[in-house]
Amino acid sequence: MSCSNRHTSVPTYTRPGAIFDIHSYWGLLRFLLFCCAVTVFLWYSDEHFAWLEAVLGFSPSPIDPAKQSWARLWAVIIGGTGIVSSLCMLVVVLIRRWRAQKSVKGQWYDHPDLKREDLYENRAESPPESERQVRPASFEAGGYSGEKPPPAHLVVPTSSPTAGTGNDRYEQ
Repeated sequence: MSCSNRHTSVPTYTRPGAIFDIHSYWGLLRFLLFCCAVTVFLWYSDEHFAWLEAVLGFSPSPIDPAKQSWARLWAVIIGGTGIVSSLCMLVVVLIRRWRAQKSVKGQWYDHPDLKREDLYENRAESPPESERQVRPASFEAGGYSGEKPPPAHLVVPTSSPTAGTGNDRYEQ
């Protein structure tokens, strides 16, 4: 693991381009097959150990049904969560790709023969905004040019900025 990836929470084998890439179909299918193999191996673990004992020349111990049922429960928990999560991620990748294809479909830049007039032909000419007042670009030391000071009855002494704040309009 490199220094730049040391503090991230995503393991290196699930990143883009890795063997279990969670953003691609093939990576998720490999993870699904891996989880199926782990589930099968854990499901038949008692039989595998009995076979290994027989191969190595030991006398095989009898399989305890209670321990075998607990082992199979853990096999379903461990392998089943991997199987269910990979199937859910396949659906998520499918939805994400469908949304991405849908979001770029029919955009104005997809048609090279589209002109500006065609793009804005349905919009009516809107009148200029009359409510918004734009202040002139030039200003004076006491505030903007042509600006009147606020009425005296609206200025509350506690809400006025104190000296040294840099607001010349209220400090006059």
